[in-house]
Amino acid sequence: MAIILYGSLYPFEFHARPALGSPFHALILEWRVTADRADVISNLMLYFPLGLFFVLAIRRFPPIARVAMATVFGLALSMGMEMAQFYDRTRSPEMADVYANTAGTFLGAIAAGFFARLRRPFVALMLACWLGYRLYPYAPALRPLNFAAPISWLELYFQTTVWLAVALLLEAVAGENRLTLLWTALVVLLARVLMAPVPLPSTELLAGLLAAVLWTALISRLPHRATIVAVLFASVVVVQALAPYHFRASARSFGWIPFLSLLNALRETAVRQFLEKAFMYGGLVWLLARAGLRISVATALGGALVLALRIAQVYLPGRSAEITDLVMLLLLAGTMKMLGEFSAAKPE
Repeated sequence: MAIILYGSLYPFEFHARPALGSPFHALILEWRVTADRADVISNLMLYFPLGLFFVLAIRRFPPIARVAMATVFGLALSMGMEMAQFYDRTRSPEMADVYANTAGTFLGAIAAGFFARLRRPFVALMLACWLGYRLYPYAPALRPLNFAAPISWLELYFQTTVWLAVALLLEAVAGENRLTLLWTALVVLLARVLMAPVPLPSTELLAGLLAAVLWTALISRLPHRATIVAVLFASVVVVQALAPYHFRASARSFGWIPFLSLLNALRETAVRQFLEKAFMYGGLVWLLARAGLRISVATALGGALVLALRIAQVYLPGRSAEITDLVMLLLLAGTMKMLGEFSAAKPE
């Protein structure tokens, strides 16, 4: 709810509009106006967690009643936000957003029944974020592989490491089946070929297959595989944050307003970046904890690393040097703790 309030009303520049009537009337007038695909997807995702955790939080009521209550609450909250935007200088009320927000709440409420039965719900959340940003924009495109593009060795390292992290996540929910990553890689890469908005580079295909071979033949057999993957993943976070590695002599100011770059970005870009950041920072803390650290220690180390990298970005052109990434890491670490990850058994 706090994120919805913040994202819906920022930058909180309100003014009176007496000549335009009531906010409810202005909202209802928009009932036939449709939204574009990116707006619909972003609104669905914004309200999906509201429905999910609303149902999980009120277990005393029957399932159907909880779903109905969550949906009605999402509808009321969405209409409240849209009518508040009537007074916002930078926003306008849109009934299409209410439709998408309510649908997102309903889908989250329905998913809560499945989510509650999961043995490792946070792991499922991380895998969903990974699939979310890899398969975006979720529309068939059927483009060929781009074999003409040269192989980027840095991108190959990055993609291979991400696949190895996915292998550990899959191991947590599917057990120590060494072929799970191979089958997952084949399915996801096929889906990427079908849905990628641009021709899929050969580097991505090679990374998936290379990670599957490394995991199946070697890494999955090592007793300290979690530590190895955690170190590799942390190095990827560093490499990704410091690209393009052209430091300026003078620094620009550090951004203390959370999510500012995402709020100012195009919806297509913001959705994908949010899901990728959620996977990278939630995955970083999870991998450190999976390697044997307490969640508090893993959060402190991961947070210190991310904050240091964001401060370093004040010397990098074209990067958003702001507090957003640290805030996301802390929120995800708190979610992991509250969902009981690693509480039933010690990590290997």
